[in-house]
Amino acid sequence: MVHRLVLSTFYPIYNTEQYEVNHKDENKTNNNLENLEWMTPKENRNYGTRNERLSKTQGLKVKCVEKDIVYDSFHDASKINSIDVSGICMCCTGYRNRKTAGGYHWEYVK
Repeated sequence: MVHRLVLSTFYPIYNTEQYEVNHKDENKTNNNLENLEWMTPKENRNYGTRNERLSKTQGLKVKCVEKDIVYDSFHDASKINSIDVSGICMCCTGYRNRKTAGGYHWEYVK
């Protein structure tokens, strides 16, 4: 594990066994020091999926059912309606059976 050796040499931390090495560019063969950072296992798991989760929602249009308005993005809908973007996203994906956000129903536009 070259990445661990590189990071331990230049950025030693206490209890290294409690941490994992994250590759910022997600390329496991890129062991340049600038590409490495210490993370907890939970942080490292979330980091790997963050870019994937973001790319899935980029450019998707969303509709407020009650208002019959289509927004160009989750962020536009969130900003214009002062509703947390994660709530709108949860409605569209059905995460935790979420039905409404900000008192409105939301859905993807295809």
